Amino acid sequence: MESDAAKPASESAETMLFPVSPLKFVVMDVVTFGFYGLYWAYKNWRWFERETNKKAGPIVYAIFLPVSLFDLCQKLRDLGWQKGFQKQLPIFPIAAAFFLLNASGRIPNALCLISLFTFVPLLIVQLYINDLNKTVNANFEMNSKFTPLNWVGIVIGGIWLVMCIIGTLLPPEALK
Repeated sequence: MESDAAKPASESAETMLFPVSPLKFVVMDVVTFGFYGLYWAYKNWRWFERETNKKAGPIVYAIFLPVSLFDLCQKLRDLGWQKGFQKQLPIFPIAAAFFLLNASGRIPNALCLISLFTFVPLLIVQLYINDLNKTVNANFEMNSKFTPLNWVGIVIGGIWLVMCIIGTLLPPEALK
């Protein structure tokens, strides 16, 4: 009998990609103003780089996530098909929604708050990743615990977020 260590990474029963709980993903992405989404993208692109033994440039892909998300979703869909996973991933709507939500941060006034919802398309992808992992390995472990560093980010980012929302919603005269 062959051990998991002797099998190629693609055949082992270890966790694929970056499985994080939906709650942790949403909280961390919102309070870090999307920086957690960049970290999430880096971790997923890094997994593909290791799995394929090809230099993928995960840092560059993460930085340019609004334009690289389409490629990441295609790779995820292809991986799902390889693993016999039948769930569909609406690639174009996800990528387009993420791009537009990112662009909405440039809208003046309170409408820029729409950009806080950039987590929504990424959450759809995250749920796909989690379901894929459950299908391939029923015993996979999801990253759902908030670490002390996460809590620091939640407190500092949460305070900053509340201040930004208040500042955005206040009339300009009130800020003088």
